[in-house]
Amino acid sequence: MASPARELTCLQFVDRLRAWDNDTWHAFYTRYRTLVLGVIHSAIHGRNWFLLRSHEEDLVSDTFLKLLSGLAGFRGTEWQVLEAFVRRTAVFVCAEKMRQLGAATTDLPDDSAGHSETDPVECAQIFYGAIAQLADPQKTVIHLALRGHSPREIAELLKWTQQRVYDQKHLALLALRELLEAEQFMEHCSEYLGQLRLGDHVP
Repeated sequence: MASPARELTCLQFVDRLRAWDNDTWHAFYTRYRTLVLGVIHSAIHGRNWFLLRSHEEDLVSDTFLKLLSGLAGFRGTEWQVLEAFVRRTAVFVCAEKMRQLGAATTDLPDDSAGHSETDPVECAQIFYGAIAQLADPQKTVIHLALRGHSPREIAELLKWTQQRVYDQKHLALLALRELLEAEQFMEHCSEYLGQLRLGDHVP
């Protein structure tokens, strides 16, 4: 996803959000509203949280209200990390609503620390930092997969054969496994892996 304000770094953009700059908040809401709504839809259908179907707009508003307070502790400096933070917040808001409606949501962490001792933002930094170390063809394939493109679509976009896409994705996943193992990622961050939008889990 492109940055909401191309002339600003992610850190500068977040600093303006913390300072309650109206134009920056408008840009933030405009850019991420569709993403938040998509996360809510995924929670409803992927987790069978159908009780939320009549609350979607409220959940969008509640997510941005939650982000108001959550950004005070945000430590990321990359746009991908900010996006992961927005996604995680939207999932948490959905879980809270389900709890209010009396449904069990034991598969999700609470707001304070989650199931692991590692912060989700820190996990996102480790994850995207590992991707940044990949060879360029592997990095390109993974970035497109993270955006939801199928191997066929990636092949069309890059004018590659599908076999080349599969080969590069396989090499990328092997390299990621090695890089993430060095950071003990699976031990501390495995619960967040689905929120980081990896098309295939690291084997």
